[in-house]
Amino acid sequence: MIPRNQIYMRTSELSSLTAMPANGGRIDKKLLLVDYYFPPMGGSGVRRTLGWIKYLREYGWSPLMVTVRGGDASIHDPSLGDRIPADILVHRAPSFEPVRFAKRALRNSPLPLRRLIPWIFFPDRRIGWLLPAIAAGIHILRSQPIDLICSTYSDTITAHLIAYVLKMVSGKPWVADFQDPWSEPYVSSFPTSLHRNIAQVIEQAILKKADHVIVTTSAVRDAYAQKYPSLVRGNVSVIPIGFDSDPFQTTPPASHRSSFRITHFGVFWGSRSPAPFLKGLAQAIKIDNRLAGSIEVKFLGSFDPRYLAMTEEILRDFGLRGKVFLEGFVPYTDGVRILLDSDVLLLVADETEFGKRLVPCKLFDYLAAGRPILALAPEGEAARIVRGANAGMIVNPTDVSRIADAIVHLYGQWQGGHLRPATDKKYVQRFSCQETTKQFASLLDRLISSREVPLSQGEER
Repeated sequence: MIPRNQIYMRTSELSSLTAMPANGGRIDKKLLLVDYYFPPMGGSGVRRTLGWIKYLREYGWSPLMVTVRGGDASIHDPSLGDRIPADILVHRAPSFEPVRFAKRALRNSPLPLRRLIPWIFFPDRRIGWLLPAIAAGIHILRSQPIDLICSTYSDTITAHLIAYVLKMVSGKPWVADFQDPWSEPYVSSFPTSLHRNIAQVIEQAILKKADHVIVTTSAVRDAYAQKYPSLVRGNVSVIPIGFDSDPFQTTPPASHRSSFRITHFGVFWGSRSPAPFLKGLAQAIKIDNRLAGSIEVKFLGSFDPRYLAMTEEILRDFGLRGKVFLEGFVPYTDGVRILLDSDVLLLVADETEFGKRLVPCKLFDYLAAGRPILALAPEGEAARIVRGANAGMIVNPTDVSRIADAIVHLYGQWQGGHLRPATDKKYVQRFSCQETTKQFASLLDRLISSREVPLSQGEER
């Protein structure tokens, strides 16, 4: 039995779990969701589950949540808590965070000792959440008539391991949602080839045990089908991350502004560098010196240390201080307001497989904001969406000269008062949380209606 102080509810009325959904039908199906990342944590990792729990009730599903209590996350955004429906039951299981403890213990240790962390804490740094979350899940399964289990992976495979055990214990159907393909080298770094081989064995076991698998792009689905042909054929669906339109519709209109504003919303890490854009901006100012007195670039989000040092150096050497502003982390609601008060939204991808096969979550926010997008992206999934939505310009992420030309072009349109993309709103709507949750609920319905009948063939709707 889990102590009462480990259970968090937005309301004490358990009877509210049988409330009527918006479509007028009675909710008689319950979904147990397992996800480490959940408000008050912030960042892109919380978006998937937060959108699902907000809209699932419209399609006859009542979600219950197993997440972490006092988890270790680099971003906290309490404002996202306002988007959690008032009657959702949220079980917050405690977690021993070994990496947080190890970082404190090894703070003054030699570098080789600190490098032991990924060797020891495997398969991921959230492994200390495993047993408490399993206990919380078993408690729910025994106290609630759960119809189906779903776990989601953004950067902790432990969520899938928890759901794996819960399925073994209960026999309930299980959907494993991979926001990223875990064992791929462009997603996860492992200390040795042995670690990577074990990770692939774990991933294969998850794919084999799960009744259905969800991925976020067609490219990832195709890669899984090629890598695990006997496991995933006809058993993988593509459901993108999507956007919640509500914050964009309820944010007050922006005040008048005289500057030409370009905004980037998100972090710079891995191979995703701000340098080509900043150098292109400096070149654009040389091409059209009117930009020097008109341009305002806002970076909302963090930089890893090497990119922060690089950015500060470029701003100094190219005379961009006073034109480019590093705002750091901002709450999501403030970020939406700034996006709506911008003229161009900057997307920076990279030319790795990550940049080609996956879609940055910020792109969906950009589509919701309806502002022109300057996408520095290779040909791949993100470029396909920008092109399909007719939402902006696509430039190779390392081509400084073309980036400069694109900035000058967009500035000229702004000066002329016709910087308005003819965005295909019908195409954009397919990425709304309402639509992606509808697809998810339809998949769940098919899964519980007949567990012997093959599910969708993984076609992207």
